[in-house]
Amino acid sequence: MWIRDVVHIVRTENGEIDALFGFMFNISERKRMEERFADMQRELERLSQSASLTGSATVACSAREWAGAAASGKPVSLVMIDIDFFKSYDDCYGHLQGDECLKPIARVLSDAAGPNASLSCFGGEEFVLVLPDTCAAMRVAERCRVLIADEAIAHLRLPHGQLVTASFGVGTVAPNDGIDITAFINLTDAQLYQAKEQGRNRIAAVDRAGISGEAFKTQSR
Repeated sequence: MWIRDVVHIVRTENGEIDALFGFMFNISERKRMEERFADMQRELERLSQSASLTGSATVACSAREWAGAAASGKPVSLVMIDIDFFKSYDDCYGHLQGDECLKPIARVLSDAAGPNASLSCFGGEEFVLVLPDTCAAMRVAERCRVLIADEAIAHLRLPHGQLVTASFGVGTVAPNDGIDITAFINLTDAQLYQAKEQGRNRIAAVDRAGISGEAFKTQSR
């Protein structure tokens, strides 16, 4: 228990102490809130890797996975995730609860993707997973989608289901397919937009065959 004590001194007209009054206040709840805020700040600092969706993904790819994939000829996958109707969640429950909502989602994404994946969180409700040496990004994304739903986080502002869900854009490429990082990210981001346009709580993906087709040529102009 945390106690705050206050002493009030009553003085006579000539300045001498006439009486002392003591007050004690239980400030345990305030201290718990201060510790909670500190924990949240540390968690948000850990999760926030960058302020820009495209910039963060570019850094994540180019720093390790993209170069490694180019050297080995093996594929690299990008999964872009957006929490559905998150602004309305913030409006309904408040920003602090919104921050709390992101914690189990970040944990689910990290656990589902495995130790070799890179996870970045930025812009509040947006995440990016970079999966090296895999063509199984769709399976990973579906596992993430199901596990987020299994968390059963209430969202009363949703038009259906009233539980927090997420939309996913997935892309897989080998860097020697003749595509640069920025074009790959733009195309994968377009898949995320398509998933949201198609109703949210779903996955849209483009594979190496799609990157060779008209969709890539349109999105990468």
